[in-house]
Amino acid sequence: MLDVHGVTDDLPANLRLALRIELSVIPPYLYALWSIRTPAEGAGWAATQAAAAIRSVVYEEMLHAALVVNLLHALGEDVTELAPMRYPGILPGHVVSGPDAFTVTLRPLDRDALSVFMTIEKPDFDGPSAGAGAPWTSLAAFYARIREQIQQLTDKDFGHGRQMQPSGNPGAGTLVAVSNRETADEAVRMILLQGEGSPPDPDGTDPSGELDGDHEVAHYYQFQTIDGYVAGLNPAAIITPVRDLHAVVADPHRDLYSAEQRTADDAFNATYAQMLAELLAAFKDPSPQPFGRPSESMRRLTAQAAWLRSLGPVISPRGQSLVAGPTFDPGTGEGL
Repeated sequence: MLDVHGVTDDLPANLRLALRIELSVIPPYLYALWSIRTPAEGAGWAATQAAAAIRSVVYEEMLHAALVVNLLHALGEDVTELAPMRYPGILPGHVVSGPDAFTVTLRPLDRDALSVFMTIEKPDFDGPSAGAGAPWTSLAAFYARIREQIQQLTDKDFGHGRQMQPSGNPGAGTLVAVSNRETADEAVRMILLQGEGSPPDPDGTDPSGELDGDHEVAHYYQFQTIDGYVAGLNPAAIITPVRDLHAVVADPHRDLYSAEQRTADDAFNATYAQMLAELLAAFKDPSPQPFGRPSESMRRLTAQAAWLRSLGPVISPRGQSLVAGPTFDPGTGEGL
């Protein structure tokens, strides 16, 4: 199994941990995305904008996973398993107690979900730098540590392995082909720019703000904007639950589901397991292409989540009228 206990002095181990983290944040983001109604279902402008932003974040997380794989391949390392996370749970390698600990759950779009999303993506570049064997507290500090480790290597260390190319990338950003120390650092910087934004300049300013090369606002600030829509801070841009959101159950559990809902959830999870297997196959292919079949499987997941919502209310302990959401449990898919 992968070492998921925290940051180490071994760069490949840290990159494998980074890959698990990048793939682990996709399900909670998708769960919130799928709780937003479409314009055809009556959703307003703010909800439509929120859905577009979260969708772009998901695509960029897929790009980040591919960038991490390129780094591993350049170091002569391979990806042998993906080890999917179960929800609710702690992100791989993160602290499990203390003020920085938090649990990732599957929730419809609400302020609790957005609080977790902003915690995941917080631009804490000056956060504690974990030593060997210690857990990480912020992705910004974790990737800053990886950049430090890259600078300790030479160009020749990155001359191994196949590289995924940018063809078919559905989102913003560049899938950097890693061939030396400079391009290795560029790959990590792309992840940081899109996720947490750029670290402050030495004089304390940050004139370029949270923009990558495609002028996309970093994930943290996109989620912050959506939080303002949900909180109703701007009367002209408010997400109203009754109009804009499906009443999807938080923390989905099969005990709440009817037999028909469980069958639909099984079908979803089978496709989810298939998508993970397709990603692993793409990463291991002699001519790896990260987008294509996995992206098609994600589109099928969108339709299957909608089907699950259509199957009537779940068993709610509080008498609420809530609909089902996918559990994102690949079940027996160990070895992925």
